[in-house]
Amino acid sequence: MLSLYFYWTLSRMQFQTPPLYFISHILLGMLSYFYPLIIILIIMYQFLQLAINGRFFLFEWEFKTGNSLIYTLYKISQYVLGYALVYGFSSHCTRLNERRTDDSKQ
Repeated sequence: MLSLYFYWTLSRMQFQTPPLYFISHILLGMLSYFYPLIIILIIMYQFLQLAINGRFFLFEWEFKTGNSLIYTLYKISQYVLGYALVYGFSSHCTRLNERRTDDSKQ
């Protein structure tokens, strides 16, 4: 959790975006673990925004001009972080389950 806080603090210094977007990107990344099509659509959408040099802010219902590859990769990294959290947690639970199953066989 400390690393998430550090990541968010660092991002707030570099890119002035409200915490709501950071949290929603991570949640969408987590959801994409269960529905892989989401991550494909997200990446396509992010690169579309980069191609048109703009950003759409859903919660403010506003379109702003200006975008960069660094900012796009930063946003994609938030989705990947959410995905990685679920992947890591599910892998950990699977290993615990396997260990429990192996112990019960003995």
